[in-house]
Amino acid sequence: RLLSTETAARARDFQDAYLDQHARLESRARLFRVLLYLASVLLLAHLGYLFLRLRANARALAERSAALSDRLAFESLVTEISADFIDLPVDRLDDGIVRALGRLGEHMGVDRAYLLLLGGGGRDVSRTYDWARAAADPPGDRARDLLAAFERLEEDGTAHVPSVGQLPPGPERTALESRGVRSWLCLRVGLAGRRLGLLGFDATRAEKQWSADDAALLRTVAEILAHALERRRGEAERDALETQLRHAQRMEAIGTLAGGIAHDFNNVLGAILGHAELAAAKLPRSSRPRRHIEQVRQAGLRAKGVVDQILAFGRRTDREHRPVRMRPVVEEAVALLSASLPRTVAIRPTFRDDGAAVPGDATQLQQVIVNLCTNAAQAMDGRGTVELVLDTVEVAGERILSHGTLAEGRHVRLAVTDTGHGMDEATMARIFEPFFTTKGPGAGTGLGLSTVHGIVADHGGALNVQSRPGAGSTFEVYLARAEASPAADGRAGEPPPAGRGETILLVDDERSLVRLGEEMLAALGYEPVGFQSGAEALAAFEADPRRFDLLLADEVMPGMTGSQLAAAVHRVRPDLPIVLMTGHREPAGPDRLRAAGIREVLEKPLLSADIAASLARHLNPRGTRPSTR
Repeated sequence: RLLSTETAARARDFQDAYLDQHARLESRARLFRVLLYLASVLLLAHLGYLFLRLRANARALAERSAALSDRLAFESLVTEISADFIDLPVDRLDDGIVRALGRLGEHMGVDRAYLLLLGGGGRDVSRTYDWARAAADPPGDRARDLLAAFERLEEDGTAHVPSVGQLPPGPERTALESRGVRSWLCLRVGLAGRRLGLLGFDATRAEKQWSADDAALLRTVAEILAHALERRRGEAERDALETQLRHAQRMEAIGTLAGGIAHDFNNVLGAILGHAELAAAKLPRSSRPRRHIEQVRQAGLRAKGVVDQILAFGRRTDREHRPVRMRPVVEEAVALLSASLPRTVAIRPTFRDDGAAVPGDATQLQQVIVNLCTNAAQAMDGRGTVELVLDTVEVAGERILSHGTLAEGRHVRLAVTDTGHGMDEATMARIFEPFFTTKGPGAGTGLGLSTVHGIVADHGGALNVQSRPGAGSTFEVYLARAEASPAADGRAGEPPPAGRGETILLVDDERSLVRLGEEMLAALGYEPVGFQSGAEALAAFEADPRRFDLLLADEVMPGMTGSQLAAAVHRVRPDLPIVLMTGHREPAGPDRLRAAGIREVLEKPLLSADIAASLARHLNPRGTRPSTR
């Protein structure tokens, strides 16, 4: 019965159900094992990724740390270079630049480092500082090619060429490859908009890439070098100005001394020349005594020329200048020189501005030209060609010359160039000192160039001298250009008429000069009344103001000067012509002279023709006009 019951069937059903359930669970377990395996693989892959990421980050951090360390080292180097240049003496600046280039080149791993200073308006290389490794050549032989390549490749003041071989064919690639450059970095060195030079680095062994940070730091170095070079230029200009100041002080002191001596010497010359003229007039023209007197007179005139040079050098007062056309002055000076210089010396004038005019005195300007050309002929030992150029230049800003400072504006330039022996710096520093000469005894007075300096200074001009031993010399005279046209003198060439008995009040503190003046005035047809002091003359004038037709007075007198006497006389009788004589300098400016009633100032020593011409101008109603000369 048990066997026939349904238990077995149920057991089989249960077993089948169990087996089905087991199969399903086993299938699910296999799925979970696969998923677990896949999760393990993914986890391992993620762990590997994290490991690689951490390793890459560590490497990048190390590289960044190294780059930061290198940048800090570079910044420290730039700071040290800047500190070195702060207190570096100017005479050690060149060594400091070369040392800085070497430190930069070693740090950057390049093969050449150099600084090119520009000249000639920024179109030429005037000087080169360079550093190179043992196997590299300096850049000096191809500096101009580097300058041309920089001008074509620069962007914002920097030319960066990581690979020269990748440049397109052209002159810049040829210039760099000819020097063996594989990578090139060049920066502009400038200050306040002025380009002073180029700072360059060459890599010849391998190509090199520079970062923007490297370029920024190198621009800082370029600024440091620019400031150092500008400091040297400023100190050089300061030294030049100090030298000019000391020279001007010496010239002023010597000029004051020379002027005082010339005043006393003029009185002696006045007596010699005046008595010689009077004696010659009394002697027959063909007599031997008259020939001797004429020799005395000629010697006195030569002495007068020397004194005039001393006075031109020592003069420091303002004079009334009128516009003078320079071409006729130059042509007349060349004509005079052609007659006095040897035939082996040729003067070749070049006129680039026929209308050039300056405010000045034609006689003194002609003396400048004669002295400069004579000096040029002597520098060539009396054989060669003197180039004389007259033109106009425009000066944008104040310019410091070798002997003076040129203001902004238009200037007339007179350049005299010779092919003589030239001068060294020591000689150039003294050429305008009075009585300084490189000639032998008896060959020169040393007053020619000092006279030039005095006349140019009196005209408000400046001088620039360029010379080298064996290369000749160039003297440039710069004078302000006159805007007004020169006025013609319609009375030129008219002989002065003789006097008609006019009474002349003559005042001079030298008794001999008073007697001589009275004789000269009487010979010219005037009635002279002479006095030795201003007080006596003023008393005689106040006693009868209408007695006198003109006052002729010396300036330098004890007690009352000539200008003081003139002012007192002018207050009493404003219409009286007054002529002042001086052997030293003009007492005041033209305005003050007019205020004192002084019509003209004559320079001693005076000849009869000078006195006759002056009196005729001021006693003739048609010629009465205020003027000074």
